[in-house]
Amino acid sequence: MDLSANLFMALNHNELVGTIRCNYTKNLELENLDLDYYAKQYQMEKVGDAHPLYTSITGRFMVQSNFRGNGIGLKIIQALYKQQLLDGIKFDFIDAEA
Repeated sequence: MDLSANLFMALNHNELVGTIRCNYTKNLELENLDLDYYAKQYQMEKVGDAHPLYTSITGRFMVQSNFRGNGIGLKIIQALYKQQLLDGIKFDFIDAEA
């Protein structure tokens, strides 16, 4: 899979209850995003030659409050991780808010 962004969703009886989004750094320009901005923001040069071909940025991880604590979030993250491994991603930078 070589898309500009991977989006994983969790559904419960056709209702969206969780999501996560991951951008592969090598494809940021496809979405008109500034690669230099993100490289500086996350200090991506610290992973050496792996950047930008084997790095990604993950964000927009959400689970509805009434579905938290039952493993849905973990399953979303596991699905993303498995896809990243298949796509050769070695380092993921997670964008999170407190």
